[in-house]
Amino acid sequence: MEDANIRQRVDALVVQNRSILVCRTAQGFDYPGGGVDEGESLIDAAVRECMEESGFRLIEPKLIALPKRYMAQVQGDPFLRDMGYTHEIYFSVCGRNGGFNDRLYDIEGDAGIYFYVPIKTLRENFEALRAYSRGNDRRAVMLAHRCDVLDALSRLLP
Repeated sequence: MEDANIRQRVDALVVQNRSILVCRTAQGFDYPGGGVDEGESLIDAAVRECMEESGFRLIEPKLIALPKRYMAQVQGDPFLRDMGYTHEIYFSVCGRNGGFNDRLYDIEGDAGIYFYVPIKTLRENFEALRAYSRGNDRRAVMLAHRCDVLDALSRLLP
């Protein structure tokens, strides 16, 4: 498998009082996040995606290191497949809320209404959704990644 066919995706976890900034979706909750542009670092991508989708500045960003790699085939996603990707690999960056900046907020794009949800509630939601996902499909891999990230984050926070 060639690296050129792998899309890197990063989630931006904005942490406040053991809660995470999320948007409500038809499938539950989602973080700001998206694809890493060519030449862009994971941290820079997380900061950009957070600003574009939520309007919030991610400050003091840190990559959350996990002991395993999460990668899924994208065959069920026509957008990614049409861009020439065969796989997607997942990363997460956490940081604090540095305030709202409506000048850089992409109201026309993926923007939604964001609010804070306790880590424990998110973990339970992702685990329940994961139970209904097919074992190795893209959504199941993303949910497994998110559960493990929340577990790691819970151990790091006071």
